[in-house]
Amino acid sequence: MIPGDSRSAPAVLKVLLLFGATLRLFEYGAGRPLWLDEALLALNIGGRSFGALLAPLDYDQVAPPLFLWSSKAVTLVLGMGEYALRLVPLLSGLLLPWLVWRMTRLMAGPGVALIATGLTAVSVPLIYYSAELKPYGVDATLSAALILLALRVRAMPADPARWVHLAVGSVVALLASVPALFALAGIGAGLFADPAVRRTAGAGRRLLILGMVCGLCFAGVYGALYAPSDSPYMQRFWAGTFLDPGAPDLGDRIYRAGLVLAAPLPPVPESVQLRWVLAALVAGMLLLVRRAGLSAMLLLGVPYGAVLGASALGAYPVVDRVLLFLAPAGLTAMAVLLWRVVRLAGLEEVPAGCAGLLLVLGWAAPAVIANGRSPAIPTESREVARFVANNAGSEPVYVTPGGIPSWVYYSTDWRSPDRTRLDAIARLAAETSHFNSLVPSLVSSREPPAPRRWGRHGTELIGMRSGLSTREPAGMLQSTPDSGWARSEIDRIAAVPSPYVWIYAATWPEMEVPSLYDELARRGIPVVARFDGRHAVALRLRRSGGVGLPRASGTR
Repeated sequence: MIPGDSRSAPAVLKVLLLFGATLRLFEYGAGRPLWLDEALLALNIGGRSFGALLAPLDYDQVAPPLFLWSSKAVTLVLGMGEYALRLVPLLSGLLLPWLVWRMTRLMAGPGVALIATGLTAVSVPLIYYSAELKPYGVDATLSAALILLALRVRAMPADPARWVHLAVGSVVALLASVPALFALAGIGAGLFADPAVRRTAGAGRRLLILGMVCGLCFAGVYGALYAPSDSPYMQRFWAGTFLDPGAPDLGDRIYRAGLVLAAPLPPVPESVQLRWVLAALVAGMLLLVRRAGLSAMLLLGVPYGAVLGASALGAYPVVDRVLLFLAPAGLTAMAVLLWRVVRLAGLEEVPAGCAGLLLVLGWAAPAVIANGRSPAIPTESREVARFVANNAGSEPVYVTPGGIPSWVYYSTDWRSPDRTRLDAIARLAAETSHFNSLVPSLVSSREPPAPRRWGRHGTELIGMRSGLSTREPAGMLQSTPDSGWARSEIDRIAAVPSPYVWIYAATWPEMEVPSLYDELARRGIPVVARFDGRHAVALRLRRSGGVGLPRASGTR
């Protein structure tokens, strides 16, 4: 049993949980527009039935089925707005600090738990992903829940109900979180190494059954859902993030991996080198052995080794968002170290936790304040897309490849969506208009898609690949579209029989629009209106004749 009286902790805990919830609700309430990846996932959720969400997703998206189903269920009740789509991550984010408190108190005592909960409450990445339509924040919450369930088994290994709870939780986690298998590897190692578990009659058999259930569940989920979604495109996209032992830049990759592992912590001054931050995490893990036993350290530490091993085999990328599930373990290790340092002043269990919590709040304050004043907004495509949708009328709209996700999401009437249009654009995006092409352009070997109808009386042209693409972690592979892309796309626009045509560009307009402008100027086609957002631009062209602007100024 961990020593220490936790009766004085609840008052501080309530304030801390309320503070963490406030930060997450503030992030959620900002209502930032859906950015590229969110819009891609939203199109799958809004355009598919529950059963169809079990098939490989459009737009090279991968997400666990329970995350998709829960998000789909919310939208059926509340609609397809941004707040509804992000409700599941929000609820998960609100739950996480409380789960970290429960698991860390059971593992290392209330003093350490206060510090770990504080680190969780003010972690800017965890705050951000509590308001984004992606499963990364949910991964962290499920990881903490699994650790808590395993610790309850560790405390009373003879209780069959606790084993059942762990088994059910493990199956749910595997259906709701892609990296849950790594967390379960730590749980298996931690329980197997625990002397009390090994001495308990029947515990070994239960652990074996648990492993078999998890293995079968993962094999079924991976074989049915994840393996069919794996593609050469995604392998090339993540290639630079794998810890390939033969990579010539392995040293740089290891350094970036260290940055990723430290990402959930509050930022440190540049004068504090990364190796000292990582050394602090390792020291926390080692101190945990003294505080809670080897099995507790294995419970938290084995998933790190499993991820790094999988990455060395090219099976899992080392990127901050996909490793966010490790945050509860890493923050707990740092909390153990901070608590031990504060204890050197002679403070008791909970007072040392409160003092450590004050250190954490002071450490994190600059980052939390900066995030509150200027939260991350990847794109402002919503206003631009809606402006075009509301003002184009019957005038054709040309959509660049990078603009497809936001245009389709914000121009669709989700109360009565045109599913034929949604399916057709998803096919076009996969065949001829991939927004993030990593393969040679198919312009020369395919007929460009013809104009299609959208809304009540509009026409839209879906853009062909421009050649622009990104990879992790290199970023953009080229700064301008392929030679001839702008010319061929303006040819398509010029062939549309309308005096006015709109262009909607998003994601990379600063790279694509200049090429289009040059080609328009060469042909003498004037731009009569422009509407700018962050990483989104709308242009209205006058091909011939016609006067006036439709119902709005078109500029800001």
